[in-house]
Amino acid sequence: MNIKMNNNKITINGMSFCGSSVSISKGKITVDGKECEVEKRGKIVINVEGDVEKIEIEDGEVTAESVGNITTQSADVNCGRVGGSIRTMSGSVVCTEVQGSVSSMSGSIVHR
Repeated sequence: MNIKMNNNKITINGMSFCGSSVSISKGKITVDGKECEVEKRGKIVINVEGDVEKIEIEDGEVTAESVGNITTQSADVNCGRVGGSIRTMSGSVVCTEVQGSVSSMSGSIVHR
């Protein structure tokens, strides 16, 4: 998982962090190059406050208000304004405004 943002607050599985670059790889979370401890759960739940440049995640659940582009494998996406596009293989998408395209091979797509 990779998230690029502008020093915003991000909550992952109930724990909050501030930063510009967040990644999860092999169960380890790194925020702006520093490794962080997070309670491990089966599903990754992410909530981003503020503008996000891009979100790339394999699975889990993502909530963000204003995003550039989102790409997932099987994550559910709930967002407000998307300046680019949303692509997911098997996740559902709920959004208000998308300037690009929205695609999901096996998930539902809902515009509010």
